[in-house]
Amino acid sequence: MRVEVLFDPLLPWPAILAFAAAAAVLLARRLGARHPGAALRLLLVLALLGAIANPSLKREIRESRDDIVVIVEDRSASMAVGARTADLELAAAELKEDIEALGRIEIERAVFRNGGGAEDSPIFATLAEALAGVDRTRLAGAILITDGQIHDSPPLDGFPFPLHALIAGEEGEFDRRVVLDRANAYSVVGETARLSASVLDSGPVPPSADAPSVSVSVNGNPPVTMPVSGVRDVHVGPIGRGRNVVVFSAPPVEGETTLRNNVASAV
Repeated sequence: MRVEVLFDPLLPWPAILAFAAAAAVLLARRLGARHPGAALRLLLVLALLGAIANPSLKREIRESRDDIVVIVEDRSASMAVGARTADLELAAAELKEDIEALGRIEIERAVFRNGGGAEDSPIFATLAEALAGVDRTRLAGAILITDGQIHDSPPLDGFPFPLHALIAGEEGEFDRRVVLDRANAYSVVGETARLSASVLDSGPVPPSADAPSVSVSVNGNPPVTMPVSGVRDVHVGPIGRGRNVVVFSAPPVEGETTLRNNVASAV
């Protein structure tokens, strides 16, 4: 328990000090002359000064609370590429061990996931959800374990708390993937359907890589290959009855981190 005396004076301190100085001079003369009642007047002046100073006694019972560190693990589809998931598991385990060794720090863990075909990684939205129940006065910082493919990063200048990121993957990784930008929910039998696809490159493109192209196959028929520059519109048809499967694929490039995302399909 901590005890503290606080003052909330009724007059400014300079005025109180001036009054005390004048009273001290007058009382000193009376005490020196052994004037009757001088001691009583001294007690009255001290009581009056005490009342003007308006003291109060404050008792505090303080409870020490541990700091909090938030760790956000990126479990999005892109983290399945190569050894990124293994890197994440290792980094998360070592972080937990190191932080617990410091003592008096709580760890709040949050996990971000998206669908297998999702492209966006709003990891900061997951961080905001994790912080919703955290006392900000205890927040020591946050750590993101991710591959760096983040689509909702806010301005980081003047961020309100320490933020760190551990990036999984190898430096200079390259990957080429096919993205289905638009596909009709349904099409009219006997007419053509319009679909849009694009080929996206991540990382430095190897000098030996060919220009991006995409092959389109409808219902298992021999594919037709065409160059891609940005988003490519493809007219498929005529549409038959029942299921029509359209497969977009990009030829592999030597050194790609994975070939699983070189294919996209629409039904």
